[in-house]
Amino acid sequence: MATILSISASPSVASKSTAVRRVVDEGLALRGHRVHSLDVRDLPPAALLGAESILAERFDLVTGAVTMTRPLYSYPAVPRCSGQGDPDSASSFVRATEA
Repeated sequence: MATILSISASPSVASKSTAVRRVVDEGLALRGHRVHSLDVRDLPPAALLGAESILAERFDLVTGAVTMTRPLYSYPAVPRCSGQGDPDSASSFVRATEA
């Protein structure tokens, strides 16, 4: 199975993107993948300012990556792909209500 690095760049511990990343991590692990999680807020400032070896070491471990930024909406609204642009980008989604 794959070794996957999932990254959360949110400055908040209780962010929606971090919560989604955790759910994705759990789902991948249940499918037998090895998952390494990285919260950017936990990195030393030097790692964020330059090409530090800590990031290179983490990326050397992986054979797969999950990259997406999809919006989350409060129920009953849901994100729907607009059909334009990159489907892994939040800007390609519109707010919709389930029928």
